[in-house]
Amino acid sequence: DREKQAREELRKKRLRRVYSEYVQEAVPGYYMTKFHKFLCDEIQEFEEAECPDDISFQVFLLSVPPQHGKSTTLTETLPSWLLMRDPTMKVIIAGYESTFAEGFNRKNRDKFNTYANWINPDAKPNDNIQSVSLWQTSKGGQVRAAGLKAGITGHPAHRVIIDDPIKDQESATSETVISRIHEQMITGVTTRIAPGGKLYVIQTRWVENDVIGWIR
Repeated sequence: DREKQAREELRKKRLRRVYSEYVQEAVPGYYMTKFHKFLCDEIQEFEEAECPDDISFQVFLLSVPPQHGKSTTLTETLPSWLLMRDPTMKVIIAGYESTFAEGFNRKNRDKFNTYANWINPDAKPNDNIQSVSLWQTSKGGQVRAAGLKAGITGHPAHRVIIDDPIKDQESATSETVISRIHEQMITGVTTRIAPGGKLYVIQTRWVENDVIGWIR
């Protein structure tokens, strides 16, 4: 009936507008603690903030202990919400290796294909490009998975999400690994972000000169 239809339309508008509600809808069994609500709200505030004219892009740093849902809340879900709202946006998800990033990308692809067109009629998948390494919308937006080991070259993006750039504590103590990551941040990551774009860095910190330390 009309009342039920009106409630559904209102629900869709809220899912499109409020990130915390989208996370709860798109992640089965998600438990929204005070921390997770705070994190969702901070992500949304960061997304909606205008980039100052005197900097080329903004940076969001997140470091909390393992098993606190940081990847579920951000890396596995945010790109699908962004492309649902703007099907022309380009996003890169990067990790210490490509297969790790592809796991996050697959979950975003599945969320987008399940919820996006229901929430926003203009957000549809490109059925011809639907791999775990790269999937696209019918409007030309895309999410690409990449490994920092291989480097991020030739693929500009409005958003770059780096989740766990360092695999473990053993890698964190390797000068070769840290040096390669720093080089990739300079020559790859920061040159890929479009003017006015945003960079997210999510990691457990093992050493001071990691990506977060390098940015600071």
